[in-house]
Amino acid sequence: MNHLRRLAALLLILSAVLHPATAQTKKWLTRGEKFHATIMNDGHPIKAAFNVWSGKEQWVSLGIGEYGQPAIDTLTAGRLVLPDSITGPDGRRYRLKGLARASLAHCSRLSEVVLPDSLTDIGDQAFIGCTGLRQVVLPPALYVIYPFAFRGCTHLNTILCRCKERPRTYNDIFDEHTLQTALLVVPAGATAEYANSLVFGMFRYRMENYE
Repeated sequence: MNHLRRLAALLLILSAVLHPATAQTKKWLTRGEKFHATIMNDGHPIKAAFNVWSGKEQWVSLGIGEYGQPAIDTLTAGRLVLPDSITGPDGRRYRLKGLARASLAHCSRLSEVVLPDSLTDIGDQAFIGCTGLRQVVLPPALYVIYPFAFRGCTHLNTILCRCKERPRTYNDIFDEHTLQTALLVVPAGATAEYANSLVFGMFRYRMENYE
């Protein structure tokens, strides 16, 4: 009997040595760590760069936050779908909370970018020079849009805002051409709130979304 107990103990020790890491014991990714993961473009997987905001809170942003180094190939065309979460190199799922600075800058062949409901921040120059972009849907959790986010989006004709609360904004987010020609669609009952905004109030054409 003692022999069997000793054998069982040895087997447990051996298992611990061979399998030391689990999802609970793996080291957290740290703020600023960068990695690549797969997202979908026109139904096909492509590689995109991500940057860790917070390891323990499991938040990441698309892009590394440096101008001239977009998150994807600038020749990427068509419809780009950004997921609510992606798998990091440690095997954990990370919520996509932000678009880093210049993350999609000059991706002029993109016609549509689907933003996830988890998104809270759109960084400065995130979409600058995306001349093929025609519509943007701002997700419910969006909290802030930084300067120049949509500058140079010369064909942008509709901004549909699904935000639960009006996002914080800075000057120079949109071109003057966009402010004069594009349609801003705001949540039902929020026309006055958006009209009083320094940025959204400059849109010539506004309407409420009654769906």
